[in-house]
Amino acid sequence: MNTKILRLKLPTFNVKLPMILSLLLIFLALYVLALRGHFSYVAMRAGNYRFSKIESFNSLALNPLMSFSFALRDYQKDSLDLKPANMERLEELSKIFPLFSTTPKNDFALKNPPHIMVNLMESFGTQMLSLQEGNLNLLGELAQHFEEDFVWTHFLPCQNGTASSFFCLFFQSPIVLSKSKYKEHYLPFIPIEVYKQQGYRVIFLTAGNSTWSDLGFFMKAQGADEIIDEVALLQDYPNSSKIHFHSHYGVGDEFMYQKALELLSSAKEPLLILTLSVSNHPPYPKVPILFSKEQIPLEIFNKIPKNTSAILNTYVYANNEFARFLSKVKQSELKDKLIIAATGDHRVRGVAMDFNTEKALAYGVPFYLYVPKAYQGEIVYDKTRIGSHKDIFPTLYALTLSETRFLHLGGRNLLETQENDKFAFGFNAEVWIDNEGIYPRSSNLGYKYKDNQSLLSTEESFALDEEHLEFHKIYQEFLELQLRYKLLNLAQ
Repeated sequence: MNTKILRLKLPTFNVKLPMILSLLLIFLALYVLALRGHFSYVAMRAGNYRFSKIESFNSLALNPLMSFSFALRDYQKDSLDLKPANMERLEELSKIFPLFSTTPKNDFALKNPPHIMVNLMESFGTQMLSLQEGNLNLLGELAQHFEEDFVWTHFLPCQNGTASSFFCLFFQSPIVLSKSKYKEHYLPFIPIEVYKQQGYRVIFLTAGNSTWSDLGFFMKAQGADEIIDEVALLQDYPNSSKIHFHSHYGVGDEFMYQKALELLSSAKEPLLILTLSVSNHPPYPKVPILFSKEQIPLEIFNKIPKNTSAILNTYVYANNEFARFLSKVKQSELKDKLIIAATGDHRVRGVAMDFNTEKALAYGVPFYLYVPKAYQGEIVYDKTRIGSHKDIFPTLYALTLSETRFLHLGGRNLLETQENDKFAFGFNAEVWIDNEGIYPRSSNLGYKYKDNQSLLSTEESFALDEEHLEFHKIYQEFLELQLRYKLLNLAQ
């Protein structure tokens, strides 16, 4: 066959140089387009290059130039150069905020370790919920579960970004480390280690791509047993491609919850599942339209001037999908052996802030907690208790572990029988709160609450004593010192 082809006498063409150059440019453009894909999608980059469950295939997808480019960009952005903690200063601050604590005895949890799921929800801000009125139900189907279970709304995220809150909650780090030279360093005492030492299997599950901010890589470095992201969800649930709304952000949250339910239902050992949702994020996916522009009150447009309908509908979609997961859990055998915690990573950024009344509310996120009766023990539920991300794992530790040492960091069990005013504060990078008032980082004054039902503030201010004036700075220093202690001092 080859010989016949070689003997063929084909007509010759005389093509001029300009034509040759034009054809070369056309074919080069087509080649680039074929490599890149359709221009409605994001080209392969550091945040989304993972496309296969087989990691060697993902490595092959990056040619040397791309790998070098990604590494060089990370290197140029990495200005993080931490020094070992000053132990004298850390010990001094530990008298204010204990570094370690031990959970009380819990024989039932010791004999019956529950499954645990901690869900960090994209843009699940409390400020949005304050816009509810009449037929504008922004909690959606989640309203039922907010009525049935434990919820705290006098609550703040520790940071105001997804990656920063992710690190603060799951790794107890005030700094994002996954894009720095510390990305392979192990952090002791974090929740992953605490639960693995108690026999738990730890899974990181996200509807997004685990290469985003190298979260999956860092999770593996900290001991997570399995990483499941949009790549696996697209393969396991072909329908998820219909809500694969942006190749940089992931699939619809509903498929993440579907996977979580499957993992929990088939588990042979206690699971700790750490989840990160993505749907409630621009560019917004095509979700069911619950509120058309005609149904939205005019005053809402003043509060959300851009993408109003998309923001409202996606917020409710995310709430509905989480609520449907909760309903399925409560209708299954899991209802008696699964504890579920959920909170937001930060506010909905498209909502305007009123600094006169929303000094804390604008940054707030709710903390939702489902606990089967058998695991509740002796508790006191006060929905007006002040808190922030620092309190989530201490609350879970008290419910699920027995006489176990853990990193305290000023966190507390929000269901404890006796209120401890010393740790009754909520901390955020921009504001902190306690039972007496609201304290913006940029102000030397405190502000009174409008009432005890929300984080709304008044314009009534009051002078601060030295303790309150220095509190935010001192606590931030403490967080950074304990990180350096874990990261560097112990490694030495």
